[in-house]
Amino acid sequence: MMTVSIEDKQLISRAEDLLDMAQRQYTCKHSGFLSPHERIVLQRNLKAPRDIKTDYFGGYDEAERSVLLCYPDDFELSDFGIPPITALLIEGKDLERLNHRDYLGSLLGLGLKREKIGDILSDGKQCYIFVLEEIAPYILLNLSKIGSAGIQLKQISFDEVKVPEKKTQAIEGTVSSLRLDNVLSLALNTSRSKAVEYLRSGRVMLNWEPEENVSKTLKEGDMLSIRGFGRVKLTAVGGKTRKDRTHISLAKYV
Repeated sequence: MMTVSIEDKQLISRAEDLLDMAQRQYTCKHSGFLSPHERIVLQRNLKAPRDIKTDYFGGYDEAERSVLLCYPDDFELSDFGIPPITALLIEGKDLERLNHRDYLGSLLGLGLKREKIGDILSDGKQCYIFVLEEIAPYILLNLSKIGSAGIQLKQISFDEVKVPEKKTQAIEGTVSSLRLDNVLSLALNTSRSKAVEYLRSGRVMLNWEPEENVSKTLKEGDMLSIRGFGRVKLTAVGGKTRKDRTHISLAKYV
């Protein structure tokens, strides 16, 4: 049985409060933006009353960060003017030299909490930011530049969002098995013993959950999040070599 951390228990308790309020007030309640890990925790542990529905929405299909929505089961979300989030479009010169950290840092520099901000999508020419609708006017009024780059900012509909393709770097190689330590070693281009250190120091998440089991067997589609390195996806498992090693393909998100 998987252990639930103190932080996750607090998360579940707050979500249960939302369910209770949605039921008592017969209305829709929502959380702030959840990380992928937080969403998984709630999907696994949150038990909604029979007359309350739950949903998750981040502004577009496959959004990483999303809000939890709790509402009576005989209502549609459109009845509440939901979802409670909106999209902002950033345009300007020199955006190609900016990264996710630059955008997030500028938003947090306005005094905003991370849970108010969803995904940040940039293709180097423009950037889409999903935020709770309640803070959109404040951002529109106060955000005039990202780093030293001047910007133009406007609120747009979800239909106007053109989700950019995620950029990846291919990593190819062979492993003795699909154990986590072996795959991590290839991803980091380091020794297996060093990969084990990463795992046992709590720096690795598998499919958005902490993982320290070095012998965990991976499969195609599994996502590794490595603190200080980024994210790597196991995209393909190939055949065997003459030395009985397995060909694999990884995609590192850049």
